[in-house]
Amino acid sequence: MAAPQDLDRADRLRFKYLMDEQSWSIFALWIRHQESEPDYPLSALNDLAGFMCTPGGLAYWNNARHELDPNYAAAVEEMAVALTLADGAPCDLSTTTVPLMQIPHRTELPPVE
Repeated sequence: MAAPQDLDRADRLRFKYLMDEQSWSIFALWIRHQESEPDYPLSALNDLAGFMCTPGGLAYWNNARHELDPNYAAAVEEMAVALTLADGAPCDLSTTTVPLMQIPHRTELPPVE
């Protein structure tokens, strides 16, 4: 996924909503999984971690991890450690220094014609 600065304001907002939907949908699965089979790996976490290990995902995660359940965020970050970034570096979501994604407020978006 592209770095957020490569997207216009409307696309950044769309990207944020897409990532929010993905994160919260997998959170619902993760909660159910913790209640029934906590020792069995949840493959959806690997998919989410893969999304987060992209330039856009890193910027999104830098904002979103503080809004999520700390145990869930830790599980995603733990899964990401096994992944690598495009440049071959390990994907460490817990220490990312990617700038925060600047998400436009609805009033900053152009009106729909």
